[in-house]
Amino acid sequence: MTPENDPTTLTTAELVSHLWKRRFLLLFLPIVTVGLTYILIRTFGGETFESTASVMLRDRPVDERNTLENRSLWIDPPTYKDILLNDETLKGVVDAARAKFGSEFGDEKYEKIKEGFQVRTVTTRDTAVVTTFSPVIEISARGPKPEISKFMVDEWIKRAVEMYGTLGAADAVAVAKATAEVAAVKNEELREAKQAEAEIDYELDRLKVLIDAYSTLFYDKNIKSRVTIEAPPEPGTQEAGEYEPWEENPYRMANMGLLVQRSQVMMAIAELQPSANEYEKAKREKLERRLDKIEFLINETNENIVKLSEEAARLEGVVAKHRSTRTAADNALKSLNEMAGFAAADSILIPDSGDSQSSGVLRVVSQPIVPELRVGPKRSILSIAAGMAMGVFLLLSVIGEAWLRKSLGTNQAQA
Repeated sequence: MTPENDPTTLTTAELVSHLWKRRFLLLFLPIVTVGLTYILIRTFGGETFESTASVMLRDRPVDERNTLENRSLWIDPPTYKDILLNDETLKGVVDAARAKFGSEFGDEKYEKIKEGFQVRTVTTRDTAVVTTFSPVIEISARGPKPEISKFMVDEWIKRAVEMYGTLGAADAVAVAKATAEVAAVKNEELREAKQAEAEIDYELDRLKVLIDAYSTLFYDKNIKSRVTIEAPPEPGTQEAGEYEPWEENPYRMANMGLLVQRSQVMMAIAELQPSANEYEKAKREKLERRLDKIEFLINETNENIVKLSEEAARLEGVVAKHRSTRTAADNALKSLNEMAGFAAADSILIPDSGDSQSSGVLRVVSQPIVPELRVGPKRSILSIAAGMAMGVFLLLSVIGEAWLRKSLGTNQAQA
């Protein structure tokens, strides 16, 4: 059975015929709903007016502050936005409005009234590295009457300016005091690090001089051997000759380092052939004793160089540690000095009292006025929305009525 032949299915012709019969209801009832809704909102919905003022942040953070440590000590626009909307300030504004206007202000809860206070900041640059805000902030408040909304903005400005005059100076003084205390500690750290670094540096230089001196014994051509040479016995005698001066000794090792001396003595020994000649034997024994002495001096010098090098390496680490401490203290002092400079300037530029229009952290750029046009409720939009909702409801109801009539008529015919 096709849908057209199904007795329970509502055909298009039947639906259009039924809608046409209800055309006056579908056309005029939404229009009546729009009118009635508008009248009801106008009569019982009340009115909302908004007053606006602009204030400028006098001590907007400059670029140098963005790179300093302890940046949380500085206040920037988003923080002002949060503090301006704090409950202590806004509750005082609402209480003052209730005291002045009485029942005319209404008895709505504070939490609901708070939603009418707005702070708008303007972002002039927003990148992954830095976010820059306009120094001007717009504040607005909504009230049931034009004069009430203006009064609330006036009271809000008054309380905010008074608060930030004191807050700005107190913050600057606190920062100056904190930076001075930390700077004193860093100065002492810097002094101790410099002193320790200088002492270790002196000791390290001394060790390096000793290492160079010992190394000279190995390689310097201008060093003389500390081994004296005894003249061998004369041929045909058993007695040793007298000690010969360096310049007359054919085996002298003047102007040679220890390594060269060892090489020369070893070559001299190698050149001597085994012989029963007493003179040759004595000469060989003297060279061997010289070689032993040179080996002893080489080993002793090498041990001294190793020990001194290990101590020098240890002192290098100590010096590096003190140098790191000194550099860190130096950088910290630089940042602290910059912060102290800003704080000193702020403590002078931000007075605790005085003309609220020209002093303090906040400066009023534009005063609020009594608004002439309401901002709410949106009567036309709400009325049209109500009429559209009524139209949709009626359309669905009429379609349901048509289907219900068709179903009931079919059931009665079958009965």
